[in-house]
Amino acid sequence: MQLINFYVAEFGFTFISGTSLTVGVDLTNGFFVNFHLTLLSDFAIQLATDSPRIVVYINTIALLIIMFINNLNKKMLEEREKSMIAEIGSI
Repeated sequence: MQLINFYVAEFGFTFISGTSLTVGVDLTNGFFVNFHLTLLSDFAIQLATDSPRIVVYINTIALLIIMFINNLNKKMLEEREKSMIAEIGSI
């Protein structure tokens, strides 16, 4: 799962495993906001191209999954801490 895709000058990298909804900023010829929906996996590497692109995309689906896992991890740690405190209190 890749959170950030980029194209800077002559180099670029994109890897999407599964579905993605990316929000991007294209700074090549001004400031343009782009949205892309990808339903299947995607992979691209650009090396030494003639394109002077400056584009950055953020995969919002990957961002939401990371936030969900982080919140779930916090809840698990809180539950573990509560059970350890309860266990110490019962001794």
